[in-house]
Formats: sequence, C-alpha cells, structure tokens
Amino acid sequence: MSNSSSNQPSTKEEFLQELEGFIEVDVVNLDDFHLSLARLYLMLYYEGSIQKKIKLLSLSDNDPFIFIGVKILKQDYMRLFMNYDLIKPFNEMLKKQVRRIQDHASIYNKICNLNPEFENTEFAEPIYNLLNYDEQETIINRELKRKRWNYTLKFSHSQNEEQLQEHQNDLKQFYHFVMELHYIHEHRIALNYSKWNYRSLTILDIDLLPKLSIQELQIPSISHNENKDELYFSGDKQILYYMNEMFLEIQSNPAKKRFLFLRSILREADLYDNYKDELTEKFLPQVEIFEAKFKTGSLKETHLIPT
Repeated sequence: MSNSSSNQPSTKEEFLQELEGFIEVDVVNLDDFHLSLARLYLMLYYEGSIQKKIKLLSLSDNDPFIFIGVKILKQDYMRLFMNYDLIKPFNEMLKKQVRRIQDHASIYNKICNLNPEFENTEFAEPIYNLLNYDEQETIINRELKRKRWNYTLKFSHSQNEEQLQEHQNDLKQFYHFVMELHYIHEHRIALNYSKWNYRSLTILDIDLLPKLSIQELQIPSISHNENKDELYFSGDKQILYYMNEMFLEIQSNPAKKRFLFLRSILREADLYDNYKDELTEKFLPQVEIFEAKFKTGSLKETHLIPT
C-alpha cells in the first residue's frame, strides 16, 4: 500500500485500490486462516460505513501493520471513509478475500488428506476443513434437489385468518432453525456468522445464503383446508423428519429428555460453548411457542406424510 500523500484530491477509484491493498497485505495472513477470517468477517458482517468497519477492526486487533495501514489510509483518504456509496464495493473486496482464504484452506486440507506428514503442526487448531465457494454451492444445489415430504397440522377448531398467519410464520421460523441444525450436522456449514462459530464451521458464503432464505425457498409451502382447522405444507424430507421428532417430543417427553437431535448436534459437533448457548437461546423461544399451542389444545395433532 502506498504511503505517500498526494496534493491532488483523492478519487474513489484510488481509495478503493488502496483499500484492496490494505486488506490483501495487512489484514489477510495466509499463515493463519482463522485470524484472517476473524478480521474479514468482523468487517463484512458489521453494517455501517467503511470508517466504522475499519475502526472496529482497529479496536479488536493490535497488529502494528494494521495500525500503520489505517493511519496511512486516514491521512490520504479521510474524506472518503464516510462515503456510503463505497460500502458495497468494499464488502465485495472482503468477500473476495474470504473466498481466497477458503480456497487456500480447501487446498491445504486436500494435501493433508493425501499426505498426513505435510500437516503443519505449528497450527494449534486443526480446523482447516473449510469449504470453498464451489464446494458450498455444490452442496446447496444438491440439498435443494432432495426429495420433499408433506406435513399436516390439525387444530382442535377452525382458525381465523390472523391465527392461520401466525401459525404459518411460527412454522417457517421453526423449519428454518431446524434447517440450520441440519447444515451443521450434515455439512459442518453455518448459515449465519457468529464470532463463536467460524473456527469450527464453514460460514455459508454471503451470496449463497439467499438461496436458503425463507422468502426464496417458500418452504414450508403452506395451505389450509376449507374448514381452516388444518394446515398443509411440504419441505425437505430430512428437515421435516427432525421437525416431526421435535413436535412428538414436545407432546410426550419431560423437558430434560427432549430434543435428542439438538442435543446430539451440540454434543458431537465440537462447537464452542458460547455458540452452543447461542443456538439454545435461539431455539428455546420457538419451542415455547409450540408448547403453548399443544398445551392450550389449539394444536391437536401433527402428521408427517412421506411421499
């Protein structure tokens, strides 16, 4: 990165070039994949100006090269730090570098699998099973083509439109969370970034995530019968199977024996305790919603229908 100030007004293009050099040279360290990802994710997932993103990095990292790089950038381009038009291209740079790290990690992992002696024992945490963009995309596309099953929720009496909409929203949120667990369990992929999960899981590429959003999937695809006392929907068979098991456990098991699928994931996935707590705190409120539906009798039965 250049360290010479110009007497001419700095252009956006020059600023972006300097930013890219700063990220590639000062932020990314190919000898430490996790450190590099920590820095990149910190800025990528923070919603704010470039100035705030870089300030966040500076406050969380005492690397002298980052300190010097930021100082030079501010000296030459301070007026452009708050330009909101540049946030998108800056985020694209960050995504590019995340993919660069994942490519290197994926290659490193393949080499280690072929030649175990190659593995660098200086790395304290052997978590280089990171999937690159192409590998992630292949998994997502394969998952989206999987077989679908049908599901029915039967209520004790007719529901009005507002109640039906509430049930639909609750179902979608529950389904989507179970899908998160499924990707952790099956593919060691986290659909959402957490400062506690990037060291043990691949964070799904931010450009692939929309493929799995509730809006894009339109899953569960929900309809109701004429009497409005039944909801029908379809979705991925494995996710619906896990959902059904959870609903059955809500109805029949005491709390300490519920959710064996969730417990097994938290136990076996080698996740940080803080991330386990995050998942649990996210899940329990959704459980309470369906517990209340069963307890009040408004939700009477659930039926998984393999096709």
